[in-house]
Amino acid sequence: MNKFTTATLVLLSAVLFSCNNDGNDPVDPTPVKVYDTIRPNAYLPYYPNSWWQYQVNDTGLATSKTSEDYQLVTINDGVYWRLDTVMLPIYEDLNLPVYGYYYIGRNPVTGFYEKFCIFSEKVGDGYLFNHLCDFRWDYGCWYQKTTGKFKSGEDSVITTEVHFSAYEGNYIDKIKVFITYIKDVGISEYYKIDTTSQDTLYKKVLIDYFIDKK
Repeated sequence: MNKFTTATLVLLSAVLFSCNNDGNDPVDPTPVKVYDTIRPNAYLPYYPNSWWQYQVNDTGLATSKTSEDYQLVTINDGVYWRLDTVMLPIYEDLNLPVYGYYYIGRNPVTGFYEKFCIFSEKVGDGYLFNHLCDFRWDYGCWYQKTTGKFKSGEDSVITTEVHFSAYEGNYIDKIKVFITYIKDVGISEYYKIDTTSQDTLYKKVLIDYFIDKK
């Protein structure tokens, strides 16, 4: 009886194994590559599907926004020609990906897409954003320097001053831009000043915003 039972079980197991392996099982798919998602930093919270509405020159309205989702972006490190592919939000005002306090722009010299630091939380730091250079004009390059960091009520605030230059180290002071950033909000004020006449050429002040932290 034991021999019959054992033989029966072996036969049933063989039949079941054969039925479950009839050659029609799906082949395991190739593993999907998962790319790192680089989330925004506190003073440039450009999360996807976010927007900021500004009053412009006291009369008009303008809305800045980001892409609906993170986008796949390939970056060259600019030194060893290594490539890095990551998921980044797109800041639609400039149509550029944002990588923390960097924009991803095309280097006018190398032609590669690289990281350009445009903002620092450290007072005294300054960066030249080559992607915004247009050497046909005196004010072709954008150089932003952090001038202050302080608390205003419940808000943590950073102020910056922007110079325009024909090349690094040769700053043209005909026009300056003053920008105020609030932690977890973004740009709250933006003023462009004629340094000769002291006239305000352009200004925008934040009146509403929505940040979709995801």
